[in-house]
This record gives sequence, C-alpha cells and structure tokens, in this order.
Amino acid sequence: MNDLSFGKRLRDLRISLNLSQKQIADKLAISRQSVSKWEQGISLPQINYLVPLIKTLNCNIEDLFMINDGRKNGNLMINENFKVTPCKYLHGNLYEGIKKLYNSDKYFEYKVREVNYCNNDAFFIVGIFNNNVIGSCFVIRHEDNPNYFLISDFLVQQEYRNKGYGSRLIDNVITILEDHNAYKISAFISNDISEKVFTNFGFKKDKSIKNFGRVIPSSDDDVYCELKLNADISLEEITKENARLVGLIMNRYTKKYSKEIPGLLRPSMVMWRNHIMNLNFYNELALVICCGKIVIGYTYMYYVDYDDKHYVFFHIVLDENHLYEEAVSICIEKAKVFLNDNKQNHKLEEIRFYLNDSSIIMEHASFYRKALLNNGFISDDNEMYYLK
Repeated sequence: MNDLSFGKRLRDLRISLNLSQKQIADKLAISRQSVSKWEQGISLPQINYLVPLIKTLNCNIEDLFMINDGRKNGNLMINENFKVTPCKYLHGNLYEGIKKLYNSDKYFEYKVREVNYCNNDAFFIVGIFNNNVIGSCFVIRHEDNPNYFLISDFLVQQEYRNKGYGSRLIDNVITILEDHNAYKISAFISNDISEKVFTNFGFKKDKSIKNFGRVIPSSDDDVYCELKLNADISLEEITKENARLVGLIMNRYTKKYSKEIPGLLRPSMVMWRNHIMNLNFYNELALVICCGKIVIGYTYMYYVDYDDKHYVFFHIVLDENHLYEEAVSICIEKAKVFLNDNKQNHKLEEIRFYLNDSSIIMEHASFYRKALLNNGFISDDNEMYYLK
C-alpha cells in the first residue's frame, strides 16, 4: 500500500466515526497538520503512532492497511468517488449543479457575480460524487483580515444527507482554508442540522459575532459558529537558511511598494538576510517566526538601561499574507520571558513596542495596533505602546 491509498483508508475510517482531523490529532498528541499530511499521502505515521491510531479508529491493523479487496462497509466505500474542490469561476456542470442547491435563482446569480468579481476573496467549495454536484458552501474572506474566513450557504442534496457527505465536505473545506493560511473560520448557521455537523468539528457558537464584513445575518435566529485553528506558530533560532527565507519574503514585500515611493532604497534578499543574521547583539534576542514549514517573519527585542530608561524594546515584522494574531501573542509572551530573564540585573520595568505608520514593512499598522491592545498594551499617542 502506498502513502496515498493509506491516506484514503485513514480518512474513510475517520469519517465513518464522525471524527475530525483535530480530534484524531488531539488523541495522538500531535498537530492536525500531521494527520492532514497522512491523509493527503504526503507522509506515513511513525510506527509508535500506529497502536494509538488503531485504538482511536476502533479498527485493527488489517483494516488500516487493507488493500482494496472489494469489500464495502458503510460509509467507507461510498466516499471513494467523492471529491471536494474550490471553484473561483463557475461554468458548465458545476454551474448547473450548484444552481440546483439554491431555491432562489436571483440569490444564486448574485453569489456567482460576487465570486467572479472578488476572485480569491469569495469562492464556492463543492462536493462532487460520481461527477455530480451533491453539496456546496460559499466561502468569503474577511475584508480587514486575510486569514479569517466565513462559510455560509452550506447545503447537501436531500438524498445524500445523514450519509457522511456533509462531514466529509466540511472536513475538506477546513483543509482547503488552512492552505489559504486561515487561522480562524466562522460558519453562518441557519438550522439545527448544520449546527450539529459543524460543532462536531470543533466550531463553537459565538453570539458576539453580529456580522462578518459585508455579510449580515438575515434573522436573529441565525447564529455564527467559530473555529480557531492551531497555526503551529513557533519562534526559532535564526540560522542562515531561515534568514534566507525571511529575506525572500521581505524582498518581495518591499518591491511591491517600491513604485509608490520614489527614491526608496530597495534592499535585496541578501541584504535582508545579512540584516537578520546580524540582529543578535550582546543584549538582544532575535528569532524567526515559523508556521509549520513556512517562515512568516521575525521578531527581535533588546533592553535599554541607561539614564532613566529601563525597559525592553521589541519589534515584530510579519509577511502581510500571514498576519496571525497568534504570532503577535507568541512574540509578546517571548518578550515577557526576555524581560523576566533580565529584569533583576538591569532594573527593567516594562515592555515597549514602537509603531510607525511611515515604515514600509508596517503597512498594516491598524492590525498591529489592534493586536497589541488585545494583548494588554496601552498607548497615549498611537505610536509608543507599552506593557507593564
């Protein structure tokens, strides 16, 4: 059995038990991304995970590694011809198939126009069985936060409900949105059946969400459920390799805005790499911010203890496509550790973060301001933020 066929068997067993990838991951004390890689055929689990895996799936080793022998067992085989795909443009059978799921042609036409207009900010994700559309949902990216998505209009054809297809569709939607760097997903729930399916995947009701960007609930009975994803963000020691990756990110970023600012010095990838590699001084800590295998930026901090100034100054630089709130929180926690490690010897009293709107890398200043305030920082002038 190859990696891909094992992945299909694992996914079918999991879906038959109505378990999410995160639930499997939690039981094995691993990341959800690891389970996703097994199911996609990217990798196989290490041998020490096999026993807890078969216990979690309530199967034996033969079931998990079974080569297809034609046996059909509940939901396991009916999903073999089921696939899920995102659609930015609708045409032909996809157009006609999704149209059948909606009662109002006018409403559907509006959604199609929104997809074709917004492109990456709005799209359908459809479930296809035997080349027929049997389920669909509409996905919208938040206007102010590119890593926050809304799932709405979740529908499965009547004859395919309560057969595992709805769960399979949602499971794939979560994986697809994670590939779009999602860290948080909301679901617009309008009936008890959909609510039950979503809550099985860890979505929780949040009455505080009254609207989502340009989408507003049509009734007070409609609610949002929200799922926060484990982004697996970590801070790692700067090496020549990950500094090179940060350099690539920052080089692309500065080139993007170079035409808007005449005379702007455009650092090369090598210049960025050398800058990051030289950040660590005797009283300074610099770390790369990683999300899985993706390097999304860096943070550095140092203490100032001359004259009357006794504080830790720290800074965060993130790629604009990965403005994770979790990344900011993790960096702040590290700054607190840095403060405590040096507090006694250098009489340090607080942590400061300087935010300058004119900085090219800080184009998303409003995001940082919100993230800092949410993590306990205060400011008198919207430039110098400090945490006691």
